[in-house]
Amino acid sequence: MHYIGTNKLMRIFSLVRNIRNWPRYLSFKLMGKRGASFTFHCGQGIRLEVPLRLLHTFKESFLDEGYLRGFPRGFFQSEPVVLDIGANVGYFSFYLFSRFPNARIYAFEPVEKNFRQLQIYQASHPGFRLVAFPKAIAAQTGSITLYLDQGDSFTTSASIHRNPFGSDPVQVPSSSLRDIFREEGIDQVDLLKLDCEGAEYGILYSLPAIFYKKIKAITLETHRGENPGETREELAGFLETLGYYVRTDVSDLLWAWKKLESPLKNRSGFGKEHP
Repeated sequence: MHYIGTNKLMRIFSLVRNIRNWPRYLSFKLMGKRGASFTFHCGQGIRLEVPLRLLHTFKESFLDEGYLRGFPRGFFQSEPVVLDIGANVGYFSFYLFSRFPNARIYAFEPVEKNFRQLQIYQASHPGFRLVAFPKAIAAQTGSITLYLDQGDSFTTSASIHRNPFGSDPVQVPSSSLRDIFREEGIDQVDLLKLDCEGAEYGILYSLPAIFYKKIKAITLETHRGENPGETREELAGFLETLGYYVRTDVSDLLWAWKKLESPLKNRSGFGKEHP
């Protein structure tokens, strides 16, 4: 109960901090969420019209702040380079822009309907350095099969495995993370974020160790896979052998950052408010 109560308080704090028109949103919520969408006014002039179907996804980034809550306070610089793998419609990317307007973000989303919505948001905010790719990141460059519900307007559960939320096979283009580094000329990544419904193991295990020297921190939602090594515990052990400190909690999230960094030197970044 204490954990649930703490989460509710954190969500209220994040609502007031991250949403400029939060009183209007509370009224919208109390009135029974009338309408097909709600437009959130966020930091740095960001305006996102969020369909009710995607309200939960939006809140995961802007209110729960889950992908970041496991990192030490002030870990990131003010102009982070971010790879957003499994970007969906882009809420995590725009959350980062609301906190770090000078961030440079490479976003990857293979589901066509999701990517079209991401492009709409991108076109409405041309001042941010967002490069969006309609492809998956996978263990190899080429193509992969995803399973999803093609009748759904958007999806947050497209997976490399058949799943209860969708079993329609869709072939999508893919690139390996190694090839993305080389093709885009990326020398350093401050944050690698993955939410790719089971593909995270192939992506990370196939990446040569030399590339991990370029990645400062990793955050991901883990999904138990079907093959050896595809558990959160085994993935955490793998990252520890590469020099990362790893943190987990009762959720499916995992946060990893380089032990040799000094996260308390710069307190202008994001992360936990209390180390």
